[in-house]
Amino acid sequence: MSTFPIPGPLSLGDLLDRAFRLYRARFGLFVSTAALFLVPMSIISGLLTGTFITDYLDALTALGTGGSQPSEEAALRAFGGVLSFGGAVFLLGILSLLLNGLVTLALTSQGIGALHGESLTVGQGVRRALRRFWPFVRMSILQSLAYMAATIAILIPLGILFFLVVVVAGAIGIGVGSFDEASGIVAMIGLGLLLICG
Repeated sequence: MSTFPIPGPLSLGDLLDRAFRLYRARFGLFVSTAALFLVPMSIISGLLTGTFITDYLDALTALGTGGSQPSEEAALRAFGGVLSFGGAVFLLGILSLLLNGLVTLALTSQGIGALHGESLTVGQGVRRALRRFWPFVRMSILQSLAYMAATIAILIPLGILFFLVVVVAGAIGIGVGSFDEASGIVAMIGLGLLLICG
């Protein structure tokens, strides 16, 4: 197996060239590693979706053929199917996030191993991924919390600003007495705020 030594900082072109050479040299290994987790996940997702669609269409057929008023049992069955599908999709989404994290860690381990001249098997890559899995989960949770904090820190002042603009626009509209004149003033305030914030 050839190594991919990095002599120093790389330009964007060199970086892309080395990445494509790495993928070309280890394509089978990378695809096998990803397929180990993602193919079963895709099959489960497809079966779940197919089961829901079939149950949903059966419920719609039962509701449609029951006369003008659907039976309570058919309506409850349709509603229960939607709820169970929603719960299953939620659990499947969490499982998918965890498996995608494992795939990312395993592929990263194999790529780093290739750069250092190691020839890792699928199992070795997965074992390395499992060792780094919980720190990866903690990092992902902290990253999500940081995004939420940044979003809140931005949205609260913007919400207050929006509220103040509405109050000022209402006060101007009451003070001017004419909606046409007030709308021009409010538009100018909006443009000013857009220039300040944007």
